[in-house]
Amino acid sequence: MGNCIYCGKPAGFFRKRHRECEERYKNTWNAMILKAKEVALGVGQIMNLEGELHNLAKEGYVSQDKIKEALILGWEEAVLHFLEDGNLDAQEEEKLVAYAEYFGFTQNDLDKRGIYTRFVQGAVLREVLEGKVPQRFKTADPLPFNFQKSESLVWAFSNVKYY
Repeated sequence: MGNCIYCGKPAGFFRKRHRECEERYKNTWNAMILKAKEVALGVGQIMNLEGELHNLAKEGYVSQDKIKEALILGWEEAVLHFLEDGNLDAQEEEKLVAYAEYFGFTQNDLDKRGIYTRFVQGAVLREVLEGKVPQRFKTADPLPFNFQKSESLVWAFSNVKYY
């Protein structure tokens, strides 16, 4: 007789979970991500967010060590929400940067699914459309060409296949 991976109570022969427990887990996980997204969008209090996520996690069988993941997924969904209209304005960028800084996320934390790269590309596009020359992109690798005095690097895509 196996025990439920969520509540720890007997689940029956050849079973690892109760349907109700799994449903509760999924609903709680989605609620945690939604809460994090709302705060990243600027709705809600950032100072209370971690505590609220801890409370939700306890109620819904979500491990406490998944809270950071929920915070990151919420940030990613907020980025995608802001990019839906094709434009990331300065206020939207400020909200996302403040959220990431508050929780101490690094670029690597936020770019595991490529969302941070899309976020920076959105900011670069906004600056180009405003007539500014963006200075956000830095590369450690040497480039295979030289710039003229009036030229500067705006963006470079790496590992691009060509024919």
